[in-house]
Amino acid sequence: MLNSSLQKSFYAELRTVLRQFPCLSPDSSSVQERFKCDKDTFEWRLEYELNKTSDNINIVSFYLHCDSEDDLINESGTVIAYPIMEFKHPPAYTFYCPPLTFNKNQRSCQLSSFARKQLLSYVVQDSLSLTLKLNYMRKQFTPRRQITTNGNSDTNAFENGAAASSLESSISRDLENIRINANLSDVTLSVNGKDYPSHRIILAARSSVFSALFASDLPENEKNHVVIADVEQEPFEEMLRYIYTGEMANLNEWAPELLPLADKYDLGELKKACEEILLDKLSIKSAAKLLKLADMHNAEKLKKHALQFIKDQADVYEDSQVEELRNTLATSRTEVILDMLTLFFGNQKQTIPIPVE
Repeated sequence: MLNSSLQKSFYAELRTVLRQFPCLSPDSSSVQERFKCDKDTFEWRLEYELNKTSDNINIVSFYLHCDSEDDLINESGTVIAYPIMEFKHPPAYTFYCPPLTFNKNQRSCQLSSFARKQLLSYVVQDSLSLTLKLNYMRKQFTPRRQITTNGNSDTNAFENGAAASSLESSISRDLENIRINANLSDVTLSVNGKDYPSHRIILAARSSVFSALFASDLPENEKNHVVIADVEQEPFEEMLRYIYTGEMANLNEWAPELLPLADKYDLGELKKACEEILLDKLSIKSAAKLLKLADMHNAEKLKKHALQFIKDQADVYEDSQVEELRNTLATSRTEVILDMLTLFFGNQKQTIPIPVE
């Protein structure tokens, strides 16, 4: 088992001008820039170079290197970095890179690659202005107890599975603390009058919908304060907790409310987990509502099983339950009705009577 002995958050920023950018060629040497946080000993290095894809397309690849000789990263330490790249020339372009993990075996990571043609649109007088913003968290783990192997005591030995589990759990706790305490927050999400200070880079890394929002041409004040309608606070908080930590502690309680949110914000893993929970809740009483929910939010597995359940239980439906089913079909999208017709009657031209409003 491991025990966390050090965890600190830092911010470093590099403002640079990549000169003679249009002259960059695949034969050119890579260009490198060093930077660091004034409050930390870590040294970072940004590198970029031009390459060609197999389709002969010129791409510019950016890399981030950790050059620190600090014992933290040389031994049992881990650094989690959240980079943001901003190309300054109007219209400005902001790219939220996925989180990067650095340790003694992984000191270099690729930030991203861009088509050279795309970046040329931000060039002014042969120069490309770039700001790299880097929020990063340093963590160190030390053995909590001795582990005996082959009769010998080894204080640094530990099982890989236990180490990985401990690291993952610790990172989740730290990210949850960042969310709750609003450390370094740069966007506010407003739900039914309640504000949730959040972090663009985490939201964008986890959700393609948030990523597109923050990279859009909306005025900056609209990106800094996002009002979210048609959702209750409790399920939204559960979704936000999942985005930050990957945990789904209360999924059994909130699955019906979380499935629409997972669909809306493109959280595929959460959506699949909601479907699995709701599959176990299929009953004569709930099947119609779950069928409608699945159809509205593109939950194909849940929809298929709900349709099959209704077909298999058709003989035991009471009149009131059949009426509820008919009402559900009347207010759902056309696809549900067509699927029901196909499932129950094949290709025969038969209809299910539905109420007329």
